Amino acid sequence: MFFIPTAPNPTFGFVAVVSKKDIRELDISVEEGIKFVLSVGIINIKDPEEIKKLGK
Repeated sequence: MFFIPTAPNPTFGFVAVVSKKDIRELDISVEEGIKFVLSVGIINIKDPEEIKKLGK
């Protein structure tokens, strides 16, 4: 079970029950994750290879 925050107010969101095999962990910091949520998914990544890494 985990919480999926929504923008622009990350205190609201959804609780989801998902199998661990269906969860994809990202190699980003908490700060980057918060920026991602607060920017409604619009993030500024200068290197296009970094964008590809987020989806792996």
